[in-house]
Amino acid sequence: MNDIMSLAVLTGKDTIFELMELRKIVEVESAALAAQRRTEEDLKNMKHWLVQMKKDIAGGSLGDVADIKFHYALSDAAHNSLLNRLMNSISETMKKEMVTIREKMYLTLGTPQNLYEQHEVIFNNIQAGNIEGSRNAMFIHLDYAEKEFIKNMNISTNIKESN
Repeated sequence: MNDIMSLAVLTGKDTIFELMELRKIVEVESAALAAQRRTEEDLKNMKHWLVQMKKDIAGGSLGDVADIKFHYALSDAAHNSLLNRLMNSISETMKKEMVTIREKMYLTLGTPQNLYEQHEVIFNNIQAGNIEGSRNAMFIHLDYAEKEFIKNMNISTNIKESN
């Protein structure tokens, strides 16, 4: 699967949109599962990356490493081995695309703080065991990220249009 994702990065300019689509499919339900299955250790790990993201943003960096680590910690908290394998298989693509996405979104004043606050809402819902709240918070976050990226890139979401 790693080869497939690497090939997609090399061959398609639509990879970012496809990744965002895949993330909505996978991560929204991952958040719901994490709300059901998380342990205290899982919460501690997610909180660590959330705090690091806040520090990174306050220090003027993108916070992309902590952002990705937060999402992987959330995936771990879902306690589904196949989900973890899927997340690991797209990890290189996610790292590359997250930097691209964040660099573009960073141009909009307040966006990094908004992203942090969205992660905080996701965490708080998972911590509270709020399944529907976790699901909704993750969808809102991923949808916001996609819309901000599109706004900053000034491009269409219609992937098929460019093919």
